[in-house]
Amino acid sequence: MERNERLTTIRILNGLTQDLLSTKSGLPRGSISIWEKGNNAPSHDAVPKLSAALNVPSGYLMYGSPPLDAAVWQPMVPAPRHLPTLAKELANNMAGFCEENQITRFAWYQGDDGRVIFLGKADRPYSFLLLQKPELDRCISKALESLEGHEIKGLDFYPPFDIGFLEEMDVEHLKLFLRMAQNSKLEVDGEGITTEFMKTKQNLGLISDSEYKSFASNAYIHMRAVLDKLEKPVDWHPGTLNPRYHTLIENESAIFESLFEVCEQKSLIWTGELNEELTDITRKFLMAHGYKEKK
Repeated sequence: MERNERLTTIRILNGLTQDLLSTKSGLPRGSISIWEKGNNAPSHDAVPKLSAALNVPSGYLMYGSPPLDAAVWQPMVPAPRHLPTLAKELANNMAGFCEENQITRFAWYQGDDGRVIFLGKADRPYSFLLLQKPELDRCISKALESLEGHEIKGLDFYPPFDIGFLEEMDVEHLKLFLRMAQNSKLEVDGEGITTEFMKTKQNLGLISDSEYKSFASNAYIHMRAVLDKLEKPVDWHPGTLNPRYHTLIENESAIFESLFEVCEQKSLIWTGELNEELTDITRKFLMAHGYKEKK
């Protein structure tokens, strides 16, 4: 995928016209047009502004490496006259975007106020998230649906693009949604979230987004305190903690994803029972995976 095609695709996934991107980034609209035509590359000073406005790393925006992972977009809705053009541009570039990021799956859930869309890789069913309002259905969803059966190259095998429809937002999708939304600092109680989603969220005991964020923050601090008292094994690998995240480089995110899953199994995360039991579970979990007491 060429740099200009990548810029255009990410812009549309954010629901932005060139004018809107210019306003959001503070960069001249004429420059953005030139970059998207491939006639020139963004300057060193312009790249950070573009990446911040588009919610993607600078390295990916310029070079396509490393591939995106756990990206979340909540597209704006431009004026209706722009939608046909955006839909056409997205359809032209979507296959290359999927191949570059090894996206092979697309599942969506339709609610009263828009779609919750999950894009996934071959080794992880849902790695990306799109929240879109009804006005964008034809623009984004149609471009994705046109990929049905398309072979995604760049992997050890060429899997066809798989498209599915979620009849209801089940608990597993909801938990993933919450995790990705929180990591991206989205206000999940804001517009664009379906009524059914909110009902399911309440059924899990998550009455408000602020309560969830507060609990997650406390849990992180609690687990961090346990980690500080333990020594990481020399041969530690994230795959030994969470097989679903085996492509991650060594960092704390894999540890905390795994610990949160353990707590969920014990109904600790969703009931707010942050107590000594959580500390004990965390210690036992890490000790079982090679961690030792610091000398």
